[in-house]
Amino acid sequence: MTLVLVIAVLVVVLLAAVRVRARWTLVDARRAADRDWATIDELLARRHDLVPSLVSTVKGYTGAEDEALERLVAARAAARAASGPAARGAAETALGDALAPVTGAGARHPQLGAAPAFVRLVDELTGLEDELQAARRRYNGSVLTYAARTRALPGRLVGARGFPPREPFPLEPPAG
Repeated sequence: MTLVLVIAVLVVVLLAAVRVRARWTLVDARRAADRDWATIDELLARRHDLVPSLVSTVKGYTGAEDEALERLVAARAAARAASGPAARGAAETALGDALAPVTGAGARHPQLGAAPAFVRLVDELTGLEDELQAARRRYNGSVLTYAARTRALPGRLVGARGFPPREPFPLEPPAG
């Protein structure tokens, strides 16, 4: 009788340990996705902060780009107002598309293309685009890992409560 009791206690302790381990695995996966999203959020804020400087630099050298600058300012406002990975991804893709003709203005206006401020801003934006794509891949990988862990056993048993699904971030590289 005592052997059965010992085995029962061991089984209960083992099941509790599996449950705790599964929960902490899900918590770690959720934290990784949150951390990766925070990185994307920071990079997007940096990109948004560069747009006004780019607009003023381009305006200083050319007045012919007014329509492109207006589209860029409107796309920046829409991107800042968007929330959630899917909506932000669409808005940020539109912002990237609006940035392309403005950053390409240096080729159409040689004085602008030679301006150190313009070159620095374009280089910084190009670097940010590369960082954003890397961060997007990292975040989407974290989201896939998190989703897989919430769907697989024992995470499925633990993850039904308190572990909502995460959306991937569909940021496309700028066209052009």
